[in-house]
Amino acid sequence: MNMSVLRRFLAAVSCCGLVAAIVVYIASYMGSTMDDVFRWAIVLHLGIFLLLLSMYTAKYSAFRSGLFFWKEFGRRMPKWVFPTI
Repeated sequence: MNMSVLRRFLAAVSCCGLVAAIVVYIASYMGSTMDDVFRWAIVLHLGIFLLLLSMYTAKYSAFRSGLFFWKEFGRRMPKWVFPTI
């Protein structure tokens, strides 16, 4: 599978999870209890672990190099931010 297609799929699933989390959050202010949204909460908790696992397997070689985070983090930041961290 093309890495670009995988990234887009994971992004779409993440967006669905974000929308579901917002719905549950708003429902909590409208009188819903944990008993009412328990199934959503379980799905959200399981979903985040599945997304993390799939992200880790997709980027395994980059994680192994040890420099992935710093190169990617520093790429989009102003030059003064990286040394201050």
